[in-house]
Amino acid sequence: MAVDPDKLTEIIRATVDLYRAGEHGLLRLVTRYLATGIDTPGWAIERLAALGQLRRAGQDILDSISDELAETVLQAVANAYAAGGASVLEEIPTELSAGAAAGAAATAVVPRSAAMEALAQALVQDIGARHSNVLRHITDVYRRVVAEGTAASIAGGLTRREASQLTYARLVEQGVVSFVDARGRRWRMSSYVEMAIRTVTQRAAVQGQVDKQRRLGLPFVVVSNEAQECERCRPYEGRVLRIGSGPTGTIEVAHQTTGEPVTIDVRATLDDARSWGFQHPNCRHSVRSYLPGITRLPRQPTADPDGDAARQRQRAIERAIRRWKERELAALTPAAAAQARARVVLWQGQMRQHLAANPTLKRLSYREQIGAGSAPR
Repeated sequence: MAVDPDKLTEIIRATVDLYRAGEHGLLRLVTRYLATGIDTPGWAIERLAALGQLRRAGQDILDSISDELAETVLQAVANAYAAGGASVLEEIPTELSAGAAAGAAATAVVPRSAAMEALAQALVQDIGARHSNVLRHITDVYRRVVAEGTAASIAGGLTRREASQLTYARLVEQGVVSFVDARGRRWRMSSYVEMAIRTVTQRAAVQGQVDKQRRLGLPFVVVSNEAQECERCRPYEGRVLRIGSGPTGTIEVAHQTTGEPVTIDVRATLDDARSWGFQHPNCRHSVRSYLPGITRLPRQPTADPDGDAARQRQRAIERAIRRWKERELAALTPAAAAQARARVVLWQGQMRQHLAANPTLKRLSYREQIGAGSAPR
């Protein structure tokens, strides 16, 4: 069987949790610095004077993450590659040949993949390069809250705490621990890391599977059927792909066990499918070995509109829970904290009702935590 997306989620858990905890810590840090002495007359001057301390404290948090980043990413990629290779042997019927056991023993040890290690190192460098942008944005948010909160309190008849809360809430919605990419999209740091590490480990799992299939002489794979597939992946869902070069389309090949000729439809090569958008960043599709004459393909078409709608509603509820948990953490007034807590409870109730009405869905508690989600706003 192919490597389950949930298995990959477990593989990347350490890296993603590292950044979720970091995002939580940085947001708490900024909130604490803003709230200190907020009702005293010299608050603005004192807070701006403390900016250097805030920057150093934020840098310490990011440095502690960096110390663990390389190890967690390298381990995740290695585990994904090994899982991909192991998945192939689980799909081969024992009656295929007398040499199946020998083939399993010969391929039991996964060789170190220089390409996978290079992929992991590139990801570590890419993520690490974002740290300075995140720290700069944190200090910019801090300055804006101090400046706009003070000005609004003077002009609008609000207390300084109330005015600062309004400004800070708006900036929290945009993402305090975030950066803007080259295309102008604002990413929360943890969301970017989740997207990047999921994409790389998914690719590593497929590569591990493909490498082992080549050694075993299995040239075909079939694409998994995943919920909420995008337009780029839908043409390949449940279809056969060739892992190397060779003819595609309707072709005749040997039955995997009998050797008799069978006709199969090969949609494309794996490389061509990727060049046309399959397995794009954050794609959850996997592939498994296709054995001509044995493997049964999913029924076409694979779309599930009702299931997709239910899952999309679950994602929306998860976003709402995360949003109000973040607002609660960043509250500068008791009223704001109470309102956010009430909204969290409300949306958690909505989640329970939605899952009860759609029993095929399962609750993913990690997606309700601050920093979950893998797409920019």
